[in-house]
Amino acid sequence: MHGTNTDLTAPTQRGVAPGNGALVAVVRAATGAEPVVAGKPSAALLREAAERAEARRPLMVGDSLDTDVQGARRAGYDSLLVLTGRTGPADLLTAPPHRRPTHVGRDLRALCAPPLAAGRQADGSWRCQGWHARVEDEELLLTGRGDLGAGLWAACTAAWSAPAPPDPARAPAALDL
Repeated sequence: MHGTNTDLTAPTQRGVAPGNGALVAVVRAATGAEPVVAGKPSAALLREAAERAEARRPLMVGDSLDTDVQGARRAGYDSLLVLTGRTGPADLLTAPPHRRPTHVGRDLRALCAPPLAAGRQADGSWRCQGWHARVEDEELLLTGRGDLGAGLWAACTAAWSAPAPPDPARAPAALDL
């Protein structure tokens, strides 16, 4: 059995709909066969596309941690996760290392903006533009103002560097982009 990708859902104008991965899962369950997936998150298709485009520094842009970002990481490419699909801030904060994007943006306008960078502060918090984030007792604490994308990047950096991930149910309301 072969599949093009394993995206479980697909965004539509009417909301979330089943994606190709849902169909792959049905066939997998019915046959017991593990599919060969040519597309995301497999690196083969991404590498082929980059080679054909003669890309020197490919950037995978997508809205899914488990296909777009994981595929980029497998291919060794940078990734930009946009929050226009099924991935939300809570998913991002608790993402395992193999699904963490290089960059995050609220939407495709992030392609035209300078990349966000967070720096560690003397008090152990992380700062990105006007935002400070830290994790204490599995709670993410976020203060500041300005671009919410910068706040999210500070929060992600703090969450990903914490000894234990923060509880996504206790994420600050500011992250409800």
